[in-house]
Amino acid sequence: MLKKYISLFVCISIFHGLQLKAQQNVVYSLIIGDTTMLILQGAHGNIQWQQSTDSVNWSDISGAINNPHYVIATYSSTGKRFYRAVITDSLCLPHTPFISTTISQKILNNLHEIQEGDFFGGGIVYHLSSGEILISATEDQFLLSQWGCQGTSAGPDSKSHTDGLTNTKAIVKLHDSVLVNYYVFPKQCHSLNDGTVAAKGCDTMTINEYSDWFLPAKDQLDSLYAKKTIIGGFTSDFYWSSTEESATHAWGMRFSDGLEGAPEKWYAVNTRCIRKTDTSDIPARKLTCAAEVINQPLSVSITKQPESIISCSNSLIEFSLEAKGTNPLSYQWIKDGQEIPGANDSIYSIDSLNINDEGYYWCRISNLCRTILSDSAELKVVKITVNQMKTEFICRGKSVRLNASAYSNYPALSGSVSFTWQPTAGLSDSLIYNPIAIPENTTFYIVNVMDSLGCSGHDGLTVFVQKPYEEEEICIVTVDTLTWKNKILWEKSRDKGTSDYIIYKESGVNNYIQIGNVSFEDKGEFTDIFSQPEAHGDKYKISVLDTCGNESEKSPYHKTMNLTISSFGSTMGLNWDHYVDEAGNFVPYRYYIFRGTSPSKMYLHDSVSGSFTSYNDINIFSVYYYMIAVKKPGGCSEFRSDNEGWSFSNRKDNEDLIGIKDEAKYNHKLRIFPNPFTDATTIVLDEAFAGQGYHYSVYDMQGKVLIHKGPQYDKEFSIQKGDLEKGIYFIEIDGIQRLRGKIMVMD
Repeated sequence: MLKKYISLFVCISIFHGLQLKAQQNVVYSLIIGDTTMLILQGAHGNIQWQQSTDSVNWSDISGAINNPHYVIATYSSTGKRFYRAVITDSLCLPHTPFISTTISQKILNNLHEIQEGDFFGGGIVYHLSSGEILISATEDQFLLSQWGCQGTSAGPDSKSHTDGLTNTKAIVKLHDSVLVNYYVFPKQCHSLNDGTVAAKGCDTMTINEYSDWFLPAKDQLDSLYAKKTIIGGFTSDFYWSSTEESATHAWGMRFSDGLEGAPEKWYAVNTRCIRKTDTSDIPARKLTCAAEVINQPLSVSITKQPESIISCSNSLIEFSLEAKGTNPLSYQWIKDGQEIPGANDSIYSIDSLNINDEGYYWCRISNLCRTILSDSAELKVVKITVNQMKTEFICRGKSVRLNASAYSNYPALSGSVSFTWQPTAGLSDSLIYNPIAIPENTTFYIVNVMDSLGCSGHDGLTVFVQKPYEEEEICIVTVDTLTWKNKILWEKSRDKGTSDYIIYKESGVNNYIQIGNVSFEDKGEFTDIFSQPEAHGDKYKISVLDTCGNESEKSPYHKTMNLTISSFGSTMGLNWDHYVDEAGNFVPYRYYIFRGTSPSKMYLHDSVSGSFTSYNDINIFSVYYYMIAVKKPGGCSEFRSDNEGWSFSNRKDNEDLIGIKDEAKYNHKLRIFPNPFTDATTIVLDEAFAGQGYHYSVYDMQGKVLIHKGPQYDKEFSIQKGDLEKGIYFIEIDGIQRLRGKIMVMD
């Protein structure tokens, strides 16, 4: 059974070092004349030690303001003496003073008054016999340590059952002599814990300022077990004695039931050291007693101040500090005297910095003791500004010099700057501020500027390699209700390098001829003064001429509507051809029929679905004028009136169809004199125009309307040269008959 029990021991060694602790329920026994070292733990601030003989009435000890403080035991009328410390913390005035735990002492006249269970001589007195006093340490010293010197006897001086001190010295002597042979004899006098064995550990241990501890002999261990309740701190495990049983075994005891045994020396078990004194021992004894302040708040203090920062715009920065003190600690960051909402941590970060973040930052830190302010830290935000560059236009194969410039709001900090262009294709040098660009195609170049701090800024520009814009289209074609000529409208696309627009008209099937051109600077419209909308519809296309002289492809065509009228008794049959947008972007939803009793007074009369091209106007017994219209949603441009979203057909009347033809209205002539002219010319009409009301218009050779007036009622009128430049112009009269002529302006 013994061997079975011992085999359960674990063969490792763990050192368990004693630390000085404030014993809350210990009464220390001292003899008059003994010295006590009073130690205060966990305190912050000024100390004043106090003493009492009854623990009720306290008085300051003169000059006792140090930690530690030494006192000599003196007579006490109560046989007791108590010590405590009063702490004044000027940094935590709302809660000061603080009182430490109490150190209790029993004052004895001599060693004969010592009793078992007294805390004396560095431990607990547990045996008094024939003037000898045995004292146990209050805790185990080595958990799972080896006895040591396996296979080698420590000699006759290690076999005593009553003298642990002699045993210990013999074991230590053997241990020190053979330890050097560890690698030859691995189990001799060695522990897994760096060579420390039970007896050696006790011999070298200093506990409560006493260094004469030893491993108890077998009988002394028996006494420890018998008084384990008085001493305290034992486990139920096996403990070593210093008594050797043989070269391979040593005595010990299991403290759970008092079972004795002699396991092999290399087994790992527990150790409790003891010391002894006697009634004739009168050295100057010392006692170390510790008091502590429980939960004294530590005033907040800053251990690391926030540092000033220089950083780049759009970057991320952090202000931080480190502080200590009793929690909870609260933080509030401040910028230029104003609290920053939500900035309530030891770290304050700002992402995507901008100039407005510059300033001085500091932090206010508080705990239950006080509030303090950190040092201020300055933030400088370096911003690199790149001057905006303009768009460049070049013809294919030509070059342009790009120019970038940049400046820093802190030039001294930034130092010199570098330039990097992207993409590099088509550039003479991508690492200078003003490279020459010869791109093959339109390219967007970005220049990135970086200073010596790594701060950067960028800008970009587009170099358009001029090509004619291929997406220009006609918005709508119509018969102009002022001139009664076909008019072409388009919406100009800007920043495409366009110089002119060329207008084409179909002269045969799919055969388009140029009939005019319009500068990009003029309105996007052209009037075909040679058109005859009353005779037929026409198809028109446009193209773009760029500033390099290149022409685009022709746009899809738009075709005007032509209205004809036939009669069936009193029913007027209107027929027209569809409005056509070759691209299919505009398909008329409805056709609108306008009717009026005169050319100048026509109103919306009715409408039909966009799938119809005819309409019957019934019970007509008077002369009416008709035209057809379609409406393009949204019109053509924000710069034109809503009416220019309409497309109108030619104007047609039913006069010939109801038998009221007036021959006087036909075959009139137009007389112009002088022609050519330098200042003014006079237009004379037939007598039949007088009082009838008419309009007249003057066009240039491109069909642009330069003058339009009416209604007129006199049979003659004058045209002043005014802003008309030298050249040939067309004049058209629109009244009871449409008349046309040419005028020539001379210098």
